[in-house]
Amino acid sequence: MNRIFAILIFTLTTLGGWAQFTTPSSGKDFLTKEQVGAHALPNKIAPIKAPFEMPQLKKPVFPAYSVNINDLGARPGEKSLK
Repeated sequence: MNRIFAILIFTLTTLGGWAQFTTPSSGKDFLTKEQVGAHALPNKIAPIKAPFEMPQLKKPVFPAYSVNINDLGARPGEKSLK
């Protein structure tokens, strides 16, 4: 009886450990870069229905802003710490 119990525990532990290293078998592809990000968000945020006073959420607006740090004094290939 002890031997059967030990074999059962060993088998379950081995199978449980092996399951951590196998890939999902759903067959679905992972998300692509085009499927995620700010452009993939809905245009409208659903209203919050709470049993207490809560402000409604608004979709954030981010300006199209980029900075080239080389224009601000950075030099390629050099580390700078201040």
